[in-house]
Amino acid sequence: MPAEFKKRWMGTHFFNPPRYLHLLELIPTSDTDPEIIRQVADFGDRVLGKGIVYAKDTPNFIANRLGTFGAMFTLKVLLEDGYTIEEVDTLTGPIVGRPKTGTFRLFDLVGIDILGLVAKNLYNNAPNDEQRELFVAPKLLEEVLARKWFGNKSGQGFYKKSGGEILTLDPATIDTGRKRKPYFPPSKWCVRWRTRGSALQI
Repeated sequence: MPAEFKKRWMGTHFFNPPRYLHLLELIPTSDTDPEIIRQVADFGDRVLGKGIVYAKDTPNFIANRLGTFGAMFTLKVLLEDGYTIEEVDTLTGPIVGRPKTGTFRLFDLVGIDILGLVAKNLYNNAPNDEQRELFVAPKLLEEVLARKWFGNKSGQGFYKKSGGEILTLDPATIDTGRKRKPYFPPSKWCVRWRTRGSALQI
């Protein structure tokens, strides 16, 4: 492109849903005019009320690089440790200072197809990432994508509204059923914090 165009070109990365989420990543190129960057950042901050983060043009930028890792790791733990969708969303929601969507409601909101594409993009374009294999879609995600259960946009994802009832996906059978109350049985193990030779038990 012409130099005049290139100096006015930069990337902006909003998060879904933009009207609620605070983050705005700005991705300038080596040709972007610093004054243009300043103007866009100022507009994002003062007019849109966003928190501005400057990112390099790397796969998935900053937040989705971290977020995709968290998403795929959560899927791994769900499958390996036998949690339910409801249990994971309970553990990854307000109880740890995150939105009430938790993990799987967020996938449904953003779009499970987007999750699949972003993970694939990271796998293909970050060959030296030490956790690269984590971005390969597990069988559960592959099956959900094959059925086009993309979440809210398709009417079904990890959750599904049926009349006045909320159904959830069973990761073991990939069938939907009635929403189950999370259950966390008492562990036979103690959690210990050792400080100066003493231990606190819970």
